[in-house]
Amino acid sequence: VGGNREKKQFEFTMGPSVLEKNRITPMPEENLRILSQIQFALELSERNQGIYENEIEKAMSVLEYCIKDEGVLTRSACKAAEEYLLPLTEAAKEYEIIYASHAHIDMNWMWGWQETVAATLSTFRTILNLMEEYPEFTFSQSQASVYKIVEEYDPEMMKEIQSRIMEGRWEVTANAWVETDKNMPDTESLIRHIQVTRNYLQEIWGIAAGSIKVDFSPDTFGHSRFVPEINTFADIPYYYHCRGLQQDLTLYRYKAPSGSEILMYKEPYWYNSGVNPDNGTGVFEIEKRCGGLKTALIVYGVGNHGGGPTRRDIERIIQMQSWPVFPKLRFGTLHEYFKIAETVREQLPIVDHELNAIFTGCYSTQSRIKLANRRAERALLASEGINALSCGLSAKGYDKAWQNVLFTHFHDILTGSCVQESREYAMGKLAEAIAAAQTQQSKAYERISRNVNTSMFKRDAEIGDTQSEGAGVGFGIGNYAGVPNPERGAGKVRIYTVFNSTVQRRKEITEFTLWDYNGDLQRIEVVDHEGNMVPYQLLDKVPQQYWDHYYVRLAVMAEVPPMGYNTYAVQEKEIMAYPTLLMQQEREELPKGILVLENNKLRAQFDTGSGMLFSIVNKQNGEELLSGPAGLHLVRTANEGMTAWRIGRYLGMEPVTDTVKVVQEQGTLRNSITFEQRILHSRVKMTISLDADAEALKYALSVDWHETCSGQEEIPVLTYRLPLKKETKYIRCDVPGGMADREARHIDVPALSGVVGLCEGTTLGLITDCKYGYRLAENVLSVTLIHTAGDPDPYPERGIHAIELFVTLTDGTHVDMKNRASWLIQPMTAVPTGWHKGVAPEIDSLLDVQAEHSVLTSIQKNDKGELYLRFYEAEGREEMLRIQLPFGAKSAVVTKLDGTPIGEATVQGQWVQCTISPYSMIQVQVNP
Repeated sequence: VGGNREKKQFEFTMGPSVLEKNRITPMPEENLRILSQIQFALELSERNQGIYENEIEKAMSVLEYCIKDEGVLTRSACKAAEEYLLPLTEAAKEYEIIYASHAHIDMNWMWGWQETVAATLSTFRTILNLMEEYPEFTFSQSQASVYKIVEEYDPEMMKEIQSRIMEGRWEVTANAWVETDKNMPDTESLIRHIQVTRNYLQEIWGIAAGSIKVDFSPDTFGHSRFVPEINTFADIPYYYHCRGLQQDLTLYRYKAPSGSEILMYKEPYWYNSGVNPDNGTGVFEIEKRCGGLKTALIVYGVGNHGGGPTRRDIERIIQMQSWPVFPKLRFGTLHEYFKIAETVREQLPIVDHELNAIFTGCYSTQSRIKLANRRAERALLASEGINALSCGLSAKGYDKAWQNVLFTHFHDILTGSCVQESREYAMGKLAEAIAAAQTQQSKAYERISRNVNTSMFKRDAEIGDTQSEGAGVGFGIGNYAGVPNPERGAGKVRIYTVFNSTVQRRKEITEFTLWDYNGDLQRIEVVDHEGNMVPYQLLDKVPQQYWDHYYVRLAVMAEVPPMGYNTYAVQEKEIMAYPTLLMQQEREELPKGILVLENNKLRAQFDTGSGMLFSIVNKQNGEELLSGPAGLHLVRTANEGMTAWRIGRYLGMEPVTDTVKVVQEQGTLRNSITFEQRILHSRVKMTISLDADAEALKYALSVDWHETCSGQEEIPVLTYRLPLKKETKYIRCDVPGGMADREARHIDVPALSGVVGLCEGTTLGLITDCKYGYRLAENVLSVTLIHTAGDPDPYPERGIHAIELFVTLTDGTHVDMKNRASWLIQPMTAVPTGWHKGVAPEIDSLLDVQAEHSVLTSIQKNDKGELYLRFYEAEGREEMLRIQLPFGAKSAVVTKLDGTPIGEATVQGQWVQCTISPYSMIQVQVNP
């Protein structure tokens, strides 16, 4: 038959067919109709022990004789053959196919924002036009961001879409702001995708919160094992995806460690499918993969750049609906399909592991986006928390900032598999979000500080020559970090309120910045509100210039209660005797051998020339924790194409040892070593410091990277490698909603803030402020710092990178690593204030959480003043949570995300107590 051919492998059905591409005459409609029905009939008969063989043989005979006599299949022969198949009609119509059309609209993947807007509006106009012509045609669309585009750019179209939604023909499948990555957004970010999307769709589009039950994530690059827990917490029972599960399953139950389950559909074809008769004959294979369900789902529509379902798709469905020996076909929605799929839930297999990994290079590509994302998430959560506890901005006031962050979580933006124009747009969105968070956090700190009583400190009456007030504007908030914190003090007595944004009591080094100080720096002292002397160290020996002001930094040993503050003052001591000043310079040269950083917790030794760390001793037991030199390594990886998506095979590596400068600084509270080194055409400045009482080495890296992969067979990748002394076969990773233990492999795996190699006793963990790609192989723990990809962005990493990395002692538990990450990545903030009386105490905790193995993810309040605290349990043990609030509580309840009660909470004054089940996620709602 003209155009007939044998298929050898899976073929994508979107766009021109293989026949069209090869200029092969397409099969006439009559031929296609009868041959498709015969193929379906053969499969149907086989499923029924061959009971239809006689009818099929008669139909085939008609066609064979026609070919022999006429040389072609005539219309009359096709019609006659179909008559013989009619007894199969009833059995054929027991099978059904629901066609749910969709437009896969990538957010700024290979283009800029203006093109995304154009693609969205053009696509939706096509859909609306087709709906006018085809009254049965339905359409499904995810991503709140595209509905936001319609609202902002074409309000008239918005009214048309709303009417189609009301008809039930336009299905909204948006449970996220974008089709988001599921490995790198923070736990709370994945929840905010749901929460912010629901708020927006309800307020602007009139779609009831919680009415959308499908998480539509077709192109997401893998899935955390806690996705079922997060979605169950949000009452989203259904999930559609394409990537991340290699098993031959289509419909299955995805089970979280807590036991929470969602119904998953893994696309067996592709999410950009076209309509084809193969959909009909494929129902039997789908039936096997779906627990015997005789209803199949076909998601169709042109992508990746919008477009959606075509007229050809619609006409083919209508055409095939008239075929008698073929499944029943209808236009429908994903919600309809999943409701039917519930009937076979108990027959479906259970998957209880994470759905990773794919495109592991995306954990490190486009590192600026990842840095800004991590710092934006952190800034928003800290800002929301302090404002919720201090009568500040409610959660709703942060919606726009969250929308900006969530947009950048699109699976081709946060992953770095996008072009320069997209990266630049994302950085702008993240900068807007950070500015909003910083502003509100700064206002909250100032609001609290103004109300704290500071009148116990000395008051400097001679402040007429003060230049300090307002100094420091913009200081300390570069690289998307910090809080706006200008000087508010005057004279020789400077008062500070030190804030702790975590729920653990902390005693650690905090930096105070002293602006335009007109006292004697050699005579200053630091005191607490009771007049006790507080240890400090001058970090700057002489004042440093910042624009037209001058500053010095002090390292102060501050102690602050959980989610609270404490008050300190820097003042000039009374002079007791005029000193005799003698020359203090060294009278002989000191040896320049091994460099050591040491405190009461650990001892670290570095090679003086290479900067490599060759020993870490845990001083609690004298145990050496390294098996070899640790430090920066340049890895040569194979260029295997799709370099943004993949890190190729390691071909070789060399430690970074080309050192040009070494500086050691010693002090009573902080010691540091700075190495300046060359790497190919690039430079790195690496300052390693160890604070008093600290259990972690801090690496502050400034990397001026000039490498590219253009035209190279090998791609340069910068890593930090940590060879572990103890045998380690599993890497424990901080992932959204909990932890994941993974086997050692020669491949990067995702983690939110850090990893540890599992072994007995105390070991070493790696924590970073802006990296996601880690690996454990051959007993070496490592993190990828810079991956020099070359497509689709040819120069994604050129420029200066600010990276903070910590090598920390840890017992290896998830909560210990999570807490350490909070302490190390979120330093306490010293806010300058003035002398004043106030109603607030000099030291206070705004929130105390007593939990051994549960993690607090966020603190919010609504416009009514109700407080919401979200937790997950991390170690598989039920726990009683005790929460001390800054106010008395009238009532409290344990709820899901939408406020549906799922447990009880007891209230006694300012204390709330409730139970959290193993590995589960809860929300504690408090009515003050």
